[in-house]
This record gives sequence, C-alpha cells and structure tokens, in this order.
Amino acid sequence: MKPDGRASAMLASIRRLPPGLWLLAAGTLVNRFATFLVPFLTLFMTRQGFAPSEAGLAVTLYGAGAFLCTFAAGPAADRFGRNRIMAVSLLAEAVAVYFMGSASTLTAICALAAAAGFAGQGAQPAQAAMVADLVPERDRVAAMLVKRLAINTGWALGPAVAGFVAASHHYQWLFTADACTSAAFAVLSWFFLPRGNPQPRQQTAWKPALQSLATQPQMIRLLAATVIASFLFRQVSTAFNLHLLSGGYSEKHCGLVQSLNGLLVIALEIPLATVTSLWHPNRAIGAGFALIGIGLAVNAAGPWMPFALASMTILTVGEMLSLPRHAARIQSLSPDHMRGRYAGMASIAWATGNMTGAWSGLALFSLQPNALWFLSAILGLLAFFLLPIPPHDSTHPPKES
Repeated sequence: MKPDGRASAMLASIRRLPPGLWLLAAGTLVNRFATFLVPFLTLFMTRQGFAPSEAGLAVTLYGAGAFLCTFAAGPAADRFGRNRIMAVSLLAEAVAVYFMGSASTLTAICALAAAAGFAGQGAQPAQAAMVADLVPERDRVAAMLVKRLAINTGWALGPAVAGFVAASHHYQWLFTADACTSAAFAVLSWFFLPRGNPQPRQQTAWKPALQSLATQPQMIRLLAATVIASFLFRQVSTAFNLHLLSGGYSEKHCGLVQSLNGLLVIALEIPLATVTSLWHPNRAIGAGFALIGIGLAVNAAGPWMPFALASMTILTVGEMLSLPRHAARIQSLSPDHMRGRYAGMASIAWATGNMTGAWSGLALFSLQPNALWFLSAILGLLAFFLLPIPPHDSTHPPKES
C-alpha cells in the first residue's frame, strides 16, 4: 500500500468512529488537562521538606493502591457495566485528590495517595473495555489514536500551566482542579456513556480468564513487557523531575519539559502511526519500549535542559510507536466476554511496574542517578526482545499491495 493510501485508510477509520468514542475522548481531554497528582506529587512533597525516599514511599503507595484495585476492577467492569464503574471510580478519586492539597503529614499524604491510586485505577479497565465495545477491531488503532490525542492535548497544556501555578500559588489549587475535572468526568460517564453488556456474577470470575490466558503465550509476553514499560514510564514522572531540580531548574521547567511530551504526540502520533501502519503490532510495541529506555538513558549526560529535551523527545517517539498498538493488541487478544478482565490484566501489569518503579527508581536515583538511567536502557531492550513477531498470527497486518 502506498503512503497516500495508508493516510486515506487511517482517515477513513477515524471517520467511522462512533459518537460514544468521541464523547469518551472529550471527557478524557478535560480530565487529563488537570491530572496533576502523579507528576507533581514528588515535587509537592520535596517542597514541603520531605526526603526523596519519603516521596517515593507516597508514590509507591499510590501504585500499590492501583495494583490492589486492578484485581477487582476488571471483573467489575464485566459485571456491573463500564460507565458505572468509571463514574464511581472517578468520583472517589476526586475526593481523595482534593484532600491531598491540604495534607501536611507523611501519614496523611501516604494514606490519601493510596486511596487515590485505588480509586483512579478502577476506571482504566472499564475505559479499555468500552473502546472494544464501541469500535470494531479494524478501527481500534484509530480509536486509540483519537483517545490518546485527547489525553496528550490535555497533557501538553496541563503541566505547563500547573508548573506556573505551583510556583506562584499553592499546590491546593492544582489538586482542587484535578478533583473537579474527575468529578465532571464521573457525571458524564454515568449519564452519557454506554453501559456495555453486564454479565452475571458467576460469569465474571478470574479463574476462567486465567485459564484462557494460560493458552496465550503472546499475551503473557505482552504483559511481561508491559511491566517493564510501566517501570520506565514511572521514572518520567518521578526521577526525571528530581533530575531537573538537581540541575537548578524549577517546577516551571519540569512542567514545560513534561508538556513537550504532549505537544509531540499531538503533532506527530497520527502521522507516525500512518507511516508505520503495516508494521506488526509486536514490532511497533517492542521498538517503542526500547526507545523509552534509551531516551531515559540520555539523562546520564547530565541535568541540563538540552539533554532533558532530547530525552523527552526520544522517549516520546517510543511512546507514540508503542501505546496505541499496545491497547489495540490487548483488545485483539481478548475474548469478547472477557474484555474487562483482560483489560484488568493489562492494568495489573501497568500497576506492578508503577509500584515497583516508584520506590526502586527513586531509591536508585538517590544512590546513583546514572545507574538508573543505564538500567532504563537495558530494560527497554529487554522489553523489545520479549516481543518477537510470531510466525502465525491472525492479527498480522496485510502485506503491501
């Protein structure tokens, strides 16, 4: 297929997306604009005088809360309906995040971080399953591109604004805005998004889903690579910021560098996906994960802005290659009646990497920053080798014509 044919095919896929997907993307955009807890929690705590290890504990507990929730969130999305689980999850997260801004003790911050992680994670399997419900397989990469465009539009604008607000006002402003947008998304989810096809309790247990997983080595490899990628992504929102602060930069600079990620995705992700549309999903996902690790390794050159911008650019290219295909690949490997639980497995993998990456990454950064950056490159390459192209795969894209 010629390049102009690929562009036409991608545009046709986007045009076929149903209204429910566009509504989900709109809610995601508004909510992601004000998602400040994770990227600013480490800065919030260090500015209050907490040690990096204590900030790492809070971020770890946020990940632990998310990890625990994943075991219930997938089956719940299959049993009670996608929109209801999203609404309850987002509303509970809003409450926890709001009170975070006024918390001053380590115990209170850690407790609220764990609660926010648990509550927020509940929406993730439901959202992934909702995309699969709404969109046929041939258009799911396009659906994920649109959803990620919404995510990254918010991400491009939000951290930059938040960095200036945090530097000139109080962090409570950030957490209040985060809570308000989560609550608004909860209302939209309950009243306007589809419920899906809820199933009886006996049909939504983990055991049959795990039995199905045991017969799918490709899914097992993908989940293992996901844990690694999640570990790497956690460094972007934790150690990366502390790395910049160690070079004499402020929250404003951290927010601007983080926003570069969103700007690059907005400008380049759909064109990149179009150019690489004939790649096997494993090739794109594996190459993307490798680039994320290599991008983080650039920070070993020092805590200076040119290297930080180069690091963010490289790892963002990796993100653009991998994440739209990753979500679509999970859905293509999922039995229709187990979409929530398979999305839950992916959430467990992400939460595992987030949780371990927070405490171990910050601990290693405190001891020897360059060791963390070199480890990131090694892990990225490991993720690449975990995802070979299978010899027989029904999801392999058609050959060029």
